[in-house]
Amino acid sequence: MINSAKSSTLNTSVNSRVNSAFSTRTALRSSSLEQAAQPQIQFGTRSRREIGTFDRVFTTSGSVRRSFDDVFRFDLTRSRRVRIYLGNEFSNPNSNSRRMTLSLIDDRTLRRVTSTTVRPTDIGAITRSLNPGTYRISISTQSNSRGRYFMDMVRV
Repeated sequence: MINSAKSSTLNTSVNSRVNSAFSTRTALRSSSLEQAAQPQIQFGTRSRREIGTFDRVFTTSGSVRRSFDDVFRFDLTRSRRVRIYLGNEFSNPNSNSRRMTLSLIDDRTLRRVTSTTVRPTDIGAITRSLNPGTYRISISTQSNSRGRYFMDMVRV
């Protein structure tokens, strides 16, 4: 009887320590995830950035992988001819899974206007005359590895 009381006390003590350790780790992990997610606007993608009204030049860089596309949204107040460059900085040019896709999407209809696929270590471009309106640029890859890119958008 004495041994079972000691065993019960020991089990209760161990369980409370384990539970408090897990709850502390969980709280730390969830608070750090919330802080990391705050600067970015979530849109079913890793990143969504509002460019605003596009006039002359926009430049950015980032990284994507299979489950995390980057999306940029911009407005045109007048008809413009626009060229969008995408540089794929994946290091292995022989891997087909490390290609990146640049898609230009009409924000009103959510239909793809045009797209291009860029092989690793290459630069691809889309040149298009666009009517006034709101558009999205989506950058994606089929690779599970994180791949870096740079994007330049210029008025032609």
